[in-house]
This record gives sequence, C-alpha cells and structure tokens, in this order.
Amino acid sequence: MRKLLCLILVLSLVLGCTTVAFAEALREDTKAKGKTPKRFDATDVAVEDFTGVPEGTLPSTVTGNSSDIRTEMHEVLPGYFKNCLVIDDKSHDNTYTGLTAYYNLGGLKGKKEITIRYKYIKTEGSIRDWCSFIFGFYSSKGMFSRTVVASANGATHFNYGGVDSTAVESGCMNQDTWYTLTYVINFEPDDDSSHLSAKLFNEGKKTTGSKSNAYWYEGNEHNELSRIMFQSSMYGGKYVIDYIRVRDGKYLTEIEETDPFANIQKGVTQIKIPAPVNGAVVGRVNITLDGNYKYTTLAPYVAPNGSVMVTAKNLADMFGLGYLRKGSEYTVALDSKEIVFTPDSASAKSGSKTIALTDKAVVSGTQLFVPADVICDAAGYDCAYDAATNILVITKKAEGDK
Repeated sequence: MRKLLCLILVLSLVLGCTTVAFAEALREDTKAKGKTPKRFDATDVAVEDFTGVPEGTLPSTVTGNSSDIRTEMHEVLPGYFKNCLVIDDKSHDNTYTGLTAYYNLGGLKGKKEITIRYKYIKTEGSIRDWCSFIFGFYSSKGMFSRTVVASANGATHFNYGGVDSTAVESGCMNQDTWYTLTYVINFEPDDDSSHLSAKLFNEGKKTTGSKSNAYWYEGNEHNELSRIMFQSSMYGGKYVIDYIRVRDGKYLTEIEETDPFANIQKGVTQIKIPAPVNGAVVGRVNITLDGNYKYTTLAPYVAPNGSVMVTAKNLADMFGLGYLRKGSEYTVALDSKEIVFTPDSASAKSGSKTIALTDKAVVSGTQLFVPADVICDAAGYDCAYDAATNILVITKKAEGDK
C-alpha cells in the first residue's frame, strides 16, 4: 500500500509539472515570440519589413545620408522582436536639419495603397517633447505629396497633398507608440475622383483619423510612385519604421473622411500650388534668395498696404530658423532672438520690443502669413518686391548694414 501511495504521489507530481509546462507552452504559443507572424500576403505589390537585413546595416532597398540610418531590433508586436529601419537623429536642435532616407520602388503605376507602420522614441539630448518627421511621396518627376508628423505646432499630422494641409490627428505625438499611416493614391489619368486619401491609426489610443479627396503638388504630370522619403526634421530622437507595404488598387480600403479634431484652426480656401521647381512660376509671386528661386508650400501674395505676405514657416525654412506654433502664437527663432506673431495683429513681439507690421498677420488653414521683410531683416537679409517681374528679391545684407 505504501508503495502504491508513493507511486500515486510521484505520478501526480510528474503530471502536475507536465500540466504546468503544457500551460506555459500554450501561453508562449499565443504570443509571437520566436515566430514570424503572418502580416502580409501574395496580393502585396511590394513589402519591406527589414527582417532579412543584418542589424546595424542599411537595407539594399533604402538609400540614406548618414550612418545613423540603420536597422535595429525592436518589439513590433507583443513578444515579437525584429529588425526595423531606424533614423536616429542626434542633432537635437531647433532647426530644420535632419537625416534623410529613401525607400526605392522603381515606379508603380495605377491605383496604389501604401501602408507605413512607425513610432517615435525620445532620446537623451532631445530639447523638446515634440518631434518633427516627414514622409515624402515621389514620382520620377519629383515630390507630389508629403505628410508631416508631429510637427509641434498644434496640429501634429498634416496631409500635404498639394493644398490640403488639414490635420489628421491633433496634439503631440505619443512617444513609443505605434502608428499606421495609410495612403491611397490614384494615378489613373482618366479618373479624377480622389487623387489621394490618408488615414492614421494610433495604436495606443485606438483612434483613427482620415482625410480624403486631397490634391498633390501641381506642375508635373505624376503617374507613378518611385520612392518614399523618410526625413527627420527637428528636435532629434529615433524614428522607427516597422514596415512599408504597397498593395494594388483592387485591394484598396475605402477611406471616408473624418473630422473629430475641432481644435484645428481653419482658414480661407487655399489655392493650388506648383511643385518645387528652380524657376519662376507664372501667375504668382515668386521668391529668389541670393539669386536662387525658393519654393513655398502656399503661394505668397501682395497685401493691401504693399507687403509681400509669406508663411512664417516657409520663411523659417528658407533661413534655417526655428519655428513653433503654440496656441495662437507663431514663433520664429534665430539664436537668442525670437519673433512672436499672432493672427490679425499689426504688430509682433521680439523680447520686450514691439515690431510694427505694414500689414496684419493672416491665418490661412494651419499656416500664418506675415510680411516677409520682418523675418528677412532678423535673418540678416534685405528684401524688395519687383512688381514688373512679380518677384520678391531677397539678398544678404552688406556687413555694414547688419
């Protein structure tokens, strides 16, 4: 009897351990750890998820301008770690200088759906809680659309399909949170229904925002997708790309426009603008900086009192200055000097100094038009408008004039 009891005790212990081990195995199987989850299928035209790329190297499908653009291991799903493309911007400054990488596609025509899964990680040295990152979409003839991510000016996700600069999500980007951006692009020349639409899914908040019927930059006939640009822009940090996926038109998901972000400031209707070109554009005010034509995302115009009005952001970009929108204030920063503009005001502030403006600052969409001479002067440049040629000529001030 004693032997039988001992045998039963041993069996119960063995079976108990086996049950625990089996339960642990089941729990492991419910995760993706050590496995490759099926996230793509045969309908995909192109997929790059960087799993086959050695850690610390640049994928063959990507070109980059820095050794800080590389693959790095990250947890992309619970328990599933894999290599991702990382753009590690260590500049941590307040100007529009960053790293640029291109995912090369060769040229895809027709109707396409592009999905990009990404996240932002604030790193040591970052001077802001914000980040600024750009997805640029190119044909062989140039950029036809871009999405600016978390640009710290009160509306963090823009759809820059030509004139449509409305936000897809409002508020600063959630750090270390996966987002999925979906672009639906129609290159069919005989179908003018919806040139492109954008949808953004925030996996942390489980929220989706979308915009539809946007136009891309005019001036060139874009009929294919040749590459996608990833560019860090301001403040530094790591930008992690999990995957890039392109599907054919017949698999497109219908995107219906949503507008749950009532705090986005809306303004006057914006006119269509041409693509970036190094030359004058007929029918609009053009800008030259030291003899070179400069592209602006919104067309400059001449205000009633004679000022040439240009967006504060475009001017900041031209001179490499810092730019920030917070609430109703738009700030352009140069070294220790800041110029603060407010909409519908005929003056600006620079420290304790008040600067009179020839014409009032005016909001259009999410951007603020200001008299160009104020920012030009602060940056050390003269500007003069030539009405005969319709050109605002900006030139470096002589040493004695500064």
